[in-house]
This record gives sequence, structure tokens and C-alpha cells, in this order.
Amino acid sequence: MPKKPEAVGLILCDTVHVDPSVGKMSLVGLFTSLRFPSFPTPIRPFTAYALLYGGEGEGRIRLEVKRADSEQPIYGQVS
Repeated sequence: MPKKPEAVGLILCDTVHVDPSVGKMSLVGLFTSLRFPSFPTPIRPFTAYALLYGGEGEGRIRLEVKRADSEQPIYGQVS
């Protein structure tokens, strides 16, 4: 039976650079938050890198983006 991992942290960045010649990935343009003067905002792509610890087996992960003032969901992704 799969064991759920514990979330240790979340890193946000502009993109992930993959170097296939050595099999390494680099997070590019790190940031801790996005703020906009009004809502709705223009689409702004970004990458979320989750730091997980202690999980075993296969599972699914869900990412939700919520409004800071009301915690109303804006976007969700399940992988």
C-alpha cells in the first residue's frame, strides 16, 4: 500500500531547464509569490517544484492555486 509523502516545501520558478546530455535539471528564475494589482490577471506561466519526503509507492499529486484574500480556488492540476 502506498505511503503518502510529507510536503517539505514548494519552489516556484519561471521555467525548468533540462540538459539532456548530462540528465540534469535546473530551476530558472526562482520566486516566492506572484502579486498583481487587479484580478483577473493576464496568463503568466510558471513551474511549481514540490519537495516531498518519506513517500513510498506510486501516487497522484494535486496542485491548487487560490486567491490569497478569500482562498477561492483559481486553478487546479492533478498528476
